[in-house]
Amino acid sequence: MSAHDILARLASTGTPPAGPHAWRLAVGLDDTIKRLESETIPFLSAGGAEIRFIYAPYGRGKTHLLLTLQEAARRHGLITAYIDCQAENVPFASLEQTYRQLALNLQLPHSLPNTSQRRGVATLIAGVIEQSAGDQNSLQNRMQQLRHASHLATDFRNTVLAYGRSLIDDKFYDLRQELRSLLCHDVTTRISISSLYRRYGWLPRPLGKVTKRIAPLWLRSLLSLPLTLGYPGCCIFFDETEKTLTKLYRRERQLYWANLRNLVDHLALGSIRGCALILAVVEEFLEEARRDLDALSQRLERPRLPGEQKLANPRALWVDIEELTRPGTENPEFYLLLAEKLLDLGQEAGLQPGQVSSLRSKLEPLARQTAASISSGAVRDFVKQAASQIVMALQT
Repeated sequence: MSAHDILARLASTGTPPAGPHAWRLAVGLDDTIKRLESETIPFLSAGGAEIRFIYAPYGRGKTHLLLTLQEAARRHGLITAYIDCQAENVPFASLEQTYRQLALNLQLPHSLPNTSQRRGVATLIAGVIEQSAGDQNSLQNRMQQLRHASHLATDFRNTVLAYGRSLIDDKFYDLRQELRSLLCHDVTTRISISSLYRRYGWLPRPLGKVTKRIAPLWLRSLLSLPLTLGYPGCCIFFDETEKTLTKLYRRERQLYWANLRNLVDHLALGSIRGCALILAVVEEFLEEARRDLDALSQRLERPRLPGEQKLANPRALWVDIEELTRPGTENPEFYLLLAEKLLDLGQEAGLQPGQVSSLRSKLEPLARQTAASISSGAVRDFVKQAASQIVMALQT
């Protein structure tokens, strides 16, 4: 994507494309990225797991934060997935659907070649085989480690092992497609496991497929799979919106809250290994949790005595996005730094030095004005206005 295309996107949506572009435009996140690199990633690689809820109003920069953290994780060899909850079904209202979203969106790290278009749980298994190409001992050791991974659901583990063998032996092409459909929970394909056993007697037993009953087990197994396969772990990013819960009927809402609470509990109990789940939510999230399932809000909220001043804690389970950003959005310096990054893009797109100087003089008062604004979407509005001015200058 060219610099001009990125600016046009920013002028329209206020959100950068995923990957290096989000990283490049990040402002005030240096400390947060360092914590991810120095604390979270080593913790995941040692078998730990965590969940975090980052709250902010619409337009504050939740999506940009998630995309930046995803890029940082990919640069350090982690498996990642970004789930846009506005574009897809609401995660956790149905664990079957949540499993399928993740199984289709898992993304390989930058350390493996040709990863930009490769997604899904099947690519994780293929990536391990590619890394072990020419080293049969290494491949056998990884498969042996997977075979003895007792923390994975048995039918899930066997399906992964069978898919791995189908990749190693090219003559099992048809079987490979059927096993991939099972692993991705492809609801458009009907597969009979008993038929697979009749056709391929060597298949391990039991194999399985995602159902409502076993979806929680398969979801936890999927989240633990990257570390088991030898990756440093995985980071999963859910981008909630203010409309997420309004999509649900009452019964679905009850399941949504109960599934989230159970997920928090399983992470605390060590049922999931090598995985960080990061959910960006709106401020009303906790208020709704208090009303619909107080047991969840009690697990997330920070205890505070009456009248006690709120202290910043960027490592908290439930954290304000402002606690992760330095300088913060109440500081004009935040917007001035952001303006300079946008102007750098403009120069790549063809801005002349005189145009850069003129735009800078226009964006400086806009930065100070935005810092003083009480608008909840100030950051996105600033990006859209600044990018629009740069695009117009490029057209003159």
